[in-house]
Amino acid sequence: MPKDFTCALHNIGQGESSDVDNSSYADNNNPASDTEELQEVRSVMYNPPPDASTTELHKALGTTQLAYSRVCGELTKLRNKHNALLSILPQTRKKAVEIGSANVLLDSSIVTQAKKYCFLYHFWMPKDIFPLTIPSPDFNLNSPARWHTPELKITGNKAELYFMIPPKLQRHATTYVSFGRVFANAVSSERPNILKPVKDNAAQLFSSLNL
Repeated sequence: MPKDFTCALHNIGQGESSDVDNSSYADNNNPASDTEELQEVRSVMYNPPPDASTTELHKALGTTQLAYSRVCGELTKLRNKHNALLSILPQTRKKAVEIGSANVLLDSSIVTQAKKYCFLYHFWMPKDIFPLTIPSPDFNLNSPARWHTPELKITGNKAELYFMIPPKLQRHATTYVSFGRVFANAVSSERPNILKPVKDNAAQLFSSLNL
């Protein structure tokens, strides 16, 4: 028979630190505690009937307020722990965390504009449009001259995209190194979402043509 390693596994790291960890684990995995928490959730979610008495309504409101206060207290503790952890991080790491959070918001804004671009301007990204450059203020998007040469077409496409995005995002369009990648990926992801309704209703759209 295979040897039973269960006891050996349970005996690993039985020092003081292990006792603390095991105690914490037991507290978090106590069936009685789980049952009490479930009962509390049910009490909070309980919807008094329309004909409930004032006493019943006061009891339901009091239970909800207590649960809300407890959650707020736990949230405050977690926020304090988070701030304490950030305070002991090396400065370079802390800066990286802050930059990462800012980039998530920036990427979200870029994706929003990319969806608009795909829907209103181009299904596919024009060639060589990235990296963007700041066009001259008097650049005329309606000038026929922008189509005369391949180079002018690229310049025109760059200007069209630059003028399309909001002013707050324009400065990132030329400085954020991942702008082109995030924008192009978002356009590629959005294109099928736009085409699917057309494809699904193609028969109805073109039925009058008797194709």
